[in-house]
Amino acid sequence: MKITAGLALLFIMPLMGFSQKKLSGNWRETKRSNLQGATISFQDTIKVSFLPGNEYTWFKKGGFIYRGTYKLEKNDLDMGSRFFHVLENSNKHLVLSDEDAQYTFEPFEEAPVVKLAGEPDPVPVQLTASIVGIWKVFKGTSASKIKELDLSNRIKTVVFFAQPDEFGDVGYISGGKDMQGQPSWKISRLKDGTLYCHGKSDRVFFISQTGDELLLKEGDQSFFLKQFKE
Repeated sequence: MKITAGLALLFIMPLMGFSQKKLSGNWRETKRSNLQGATISFQDTIKVSFLPGNEYTWFKKGGFIYRGTYKLEKNDLDMGSRFFHVLENSNKHLVLSDEDAQYTFEPFEEAPVVKLAGEPDPVPVQLTASIVGIWKVFKGTSASKIKELDLSNRIKTVVFFAQPDEFGDVGYISGGKDMQGQPSWKISRLKDGTLYCHGKSDRVFFISQTGDELLLKEGDQSFFLKQFKE
């Protein structure tokens, strides 16, 4: 049976309609509006980057950087902890919507991170004596999906003592909801670059240092800390 050019086009057009452009690149939020189209004022600008292998990073100003994987099906974007509908995906704009608002993004270029010649790699910390003092988290990242942010378990401050206290602990860790002077965890020991903690729960962190920064890793989560002048 012969298929005419017109009939063939009818078969092709539906297939073209289902094609969708892949998500890629770095996007910065430039506009937010409610579902009725009215502009919403905002300060917590969102930046999102779509990476190879369906991975993404998500950063909201004043918050942490999250990393995970996404799934895009028929303009429905599943980012694990959040779900969006893709209204536009062009070279100039990315427009997402959820049950709360509509978000318009424009592409941007991240400033390149240049590693200076001779810049040291992170080195596992072996002695608490080398990191005595108060360390505060300035950035947190996650390599997997976070369904719900639990501030009570998120590190806020880490303190290392010059000498073990009366119980033999070498420091303590405060969570995001801890009252001052009431940390949720005590650091019982540091051995081979690993912190062993007890208290509200048992926790184990891998700890390393680069210059004036500490890095604590727990599973897929990483916490970056510095000592700030009070």
